[in-house]
Amino acid sequence: MPDQMEDIMDQDKFLAFKGLKQYSPESGWGSVGNDEVAHLGTQTVGPFANEHQSAPTLNRTTETANRIKAPRPAQEDPLITELFEQLRQPVEDELSSSWKLIAGNVNLLTQRMDQQRLLKAQLLALEEETQTLRVQILTHLEDVQKTADRQLSVARLRVEVSNMAKSKLSDKLDNI
Repeated sequence: MPDQMEDIMDQDKFLAFKGLKQYSPESGWGSVGNDEVAHLGTQTVGPFANEHQSAPTLNRTTETANRIKAPRPAQEDPLITELFEQLRQPVEDELSSSWKLIAGNVNLLTQRMDQQRLLKAQLLALEEETQTLRVQILTHLEDVQKTADRQLSVARLRVEVSNMAKSKLSDKLDNI
């Protein structure tokens, strides 16, 4: 209870600024004076509400809420009536449809960027695999080349040995 009273007093100090205006359905716009501030402090509803408000205060609060819910006819205050009409109408203009289009395009762009990242990752994996395969192919080709070179060397040695054997055999046959 003491905290609520302090909150109301703090609110009263806030509402006592010089030049502060208040709209009242009965009198229109007017300056907030000390008596109006005190009146507002007694009508507080919500987190600053006094739990022990009197019945007349609650009735005034209910009457004020009913007046706000049911706007006055246009002949009394046309600006307020127009404001309420604008608030009741859904906003469908070029700007809101443009923002809807932009939001849709942003969502699509986000999806495409995710796909692009995925494809780049797949491409990177393919490039790495391709490079590995190239290295393996070159390694196998070098092994084949070495094997072919050894076989060629062995074949040359056989040819030389065969030629030497032919030549020696021929010399022995000639000498006989």
